[in-house]
Amino acid sequence: MGLLHLLVLVCIGVSRGQRKGENIIDETEKAVEEPRKVIEEAVIENEKPNIIFIMVDDVGWADFDYNTPGPSAIPTPNIDSLAEQGIKLKTHYVHPTCTPSRAAFMTGRYSANTGLPFAMYPGSVAGLPPDMPTLPQLMRKAGYSAHMVGKWHLGHSQPKQGPIGRGFESHTGSYMWDLESYTKLMWDRPWTKPYGADWIKAHENGSYLHYPETRHSTIALTEEAVTVMEDHKKKTDNPLFMYLSYNAAHSPLQPEASWLEYCSSIPHLWRYQYCGMVVGLDWGIKRVADAAKEILGENTIIVVSSDNGGSVWFGGLNEPLRSGKHTSFEGGVRVPAFAVDLSGGKYLGRGGREFKGIVHISDWLPTFLSLARSSNLYQDLDMDGVDQSKALATGKRERRTVLL
Repeated sequence: MGLLHLLVLVCIGVSRGQRKGENIIDETEKAVEEPRKVIEEAVIENEKPNIIFIMVDDVGWADFDYNTPGPSAIPTPNIDSLAEQGIKLKTHYVHPTCTPSRAAFMTGRYSANTGLPFAMYPGSVAGLPPDMPTLPQLMRKAGYSAHMVGKWHLGHSQPKQGPIGRGFESHTGSYMWDLESYTKLMWDRPWTKPYGADWIKAHENGSYLHYPETRHSTIALTEEAVTVMEDHKKKTDNPLFMYLSYNAAHSPLQPEASWLEYCSSIPHLWRYQYCGMVVGLDWGIKRVADAAKEILGENTIIVVSSDNGGSVWFGGLNEPLRSGKHTSFEGGVRVPAFAVDLSGGKYLGRGGREFKGIVHISDWLPTFLSLARSSNLYQDLDMDGVDQSKALATGKRERRTVLL
């Protein structure tokens, strides 16, 4: 064999060796990258979002501007912007009055199965059945901290019936219904004496304080919600479940003067005053959403819903739906609602769309537990609510029927 041939063979051997070595390096890198990818996917799979549920009171189908075919007389630019970022729930159903809807939300059951089929009056000794697990209790089992801000209306005659007794770590707000925005006095009829003031700050350790909160209830609840997020961030690494339940836009209609400035085009007095209450909600919900993103981060889901249709006798509007609060017509039980995934779609899929599948207020309990990777906690509870997490993410419908 000549020298030239020998050199050629050596060069070929070296070249092949390099390619083989490169394959070994590539395979080694692949062996390292694949477990890393699995770990990253597992982290995402086990990650639990912060969840904020905002319930507004007596807000009708046509009372948020985004939900009307043309410009509304009530300007809600901040709510509209949030809804546009998220998923608009076009067939979101509740019950005809506040207590039943809140009972369904707290238990994952239709109100008929909670024993609370109508709004509770002052002096009632009723409450959620003590043996019925509640959303905050189950979320805490899933590793969450659970706090409530706002209106309860699910039992007030004993502490064990209130928000703390039913699973929340703290509660600031009211127990009952018609509440003056500034004095927090609670009325049955305008011509009778008030029952008394209804405002409390309570904690799981047994401490509580009834106090004269003089700020407008929408402002007070908004700022308290921000404080809850700030305190939560300082004290724990747990994800947060916060239930923010506004008194607005329920009567009595007592908006801030600055909110009424946006309603000057409305001639009807009650609609004009009601508009001011909704403008206050527009400010408050934006404040909470901005604070959530800043304090809790993008790993957060915000859901907004009304508890029942608008009160047409106090300025609410449900057009084009029939009737309103207190009835099982569409205007009483089909309400404006939307969900926003601040993570950009990691949990609920892409935003900027409508979901036309049926959603019921009772569905949020199993849906939130599913998002918390804890579906096992409700599997044996015989609930009426349906897990909508996959439906919201994919657009496929989970429900065909609903009890109103």
